[in-house]
Amino acid sequence: MHIQDGKTLFIPFKGDRDYVSGSDIVERLIELAGANGKVSVQMHKMASHGITASWVSNAQLMTLRKSGDLCGFMAYTNKGSDERIIAVVEDKTRPVESSVPFDEASVIEGHSISGKTISQPTPSTGTFLERIVALNKRLLIDTAGKAKWIFCGLDVCHIPGDANALSIEHTETIKNSMFQSALTADSEALGTIQFVRQE
Repeated sequence: MHIQDGKTLFIPFKGDRDYVSGSDIVERLIELAGANGKVSVQMHKMASHGITASWVSNAQLMTLRKSGDLCGFMAYTNKGSDERIIAVVEDKTRPVESSVPFDEASVIEGHSISGKTISQPTPSTGTFLERIVALNKRLLIDTAGKAKWIFCGLDVCHIPGDANALSIEHTETIKNSMFQSALTADSEALGTIQFVRQE
């Protein structure tokens, strides 16, 4: 399904991945929206081609859901404004033509795991979103086993600009396929991140 007035997002593959990273998509959406308040993200399917994003109404979002073309969406509320929604679809006519190096191990360097909580007191490298996705993936491998762990959702009160200490606790498992973790950045409870497991 075509999105009217869509904005093309030029996002390269990351490392040896053959799909566009969910954290990269979310970062671009936050940048596009200038989001500075509450952010809620749902990722529905992975994309291996170009990405198009557009602001949509709730009715338009429902139509995209039913079409099966929806890759994901971000609902956000900036300070002093009503909630808005940006939807993302895959443009299969436009291949991804580049990739960038990515060392996930260096992003989680210095972490420690205790029970169902992973902590990283200081950042090694990577953006906030790269860090929480990589750290939560490492935590789930430790607590729930090796699998193909896919980032699928985020609900936070805001995106911190420069978070140093991060702590992520696995708090809920839904039908043994959806895994939710609580996020804390510099002692502030931010919200939750969700992953799904693909065997």
